Amino acid sequence: MEFTDSGCYNARQFDNKGFKLFCSDIAISHYFSSPGHPQANGQLEVTNRMILRNLKERIPTGETPFSLVYGIESVILVKIGMPSFKTSNFDKENNEIELKLNLDLFDEKREQAEELNAEKLSSTWEGPYKVIKISRPGNYWLKDLSGKKLPHPWNVEHLKKYYQ
Repeated sequence: MEFTDSGCYNARQFDNKGFKLFCSDIAISHYFSSPGHPQANGQLEVTNRMILRNLKERIPTGETPFSLVYGIESVILVKIGMPSFKTSNFDKENNEIELKLNLDLFDEKREQAEELNAEKLSSTWEGPYKVIKISRPGNYWLKDLSGKKLPHPWNVEHLKKYYQ
């Protein structure tokens, strides 16, 4: 099916007879809107890309956040006239068996995710240490609580005050 008007490829992509016919054939209601701030579209795309990247970094298990919380994958319902593979092949009896199996494996799946994230979520600092010498303002020689001296001085930017 060709979606161009009058044989021209420079026609409006989503506002022509062919595309309207295509949408109506599969029961899609197609609406147009004008963005209030079109200059923000690029900013939104960058923000969405950053969110996705951070989610992928935080979930190295390959599991979705939904599956880690609820133990099963989500099915997103789309309002079109075509059924999805999951909804058209749904078997209630088999689904009950699969749900019980997923619940049995849920704790194990969560533990695996916690083990993978243990290092990432652990403390990012060491210590406590005691200052034994100030070589110049901002540079400190340290020793741990057992008395072992650290091999090099530390800058104040990398230290946190420890309250006992």
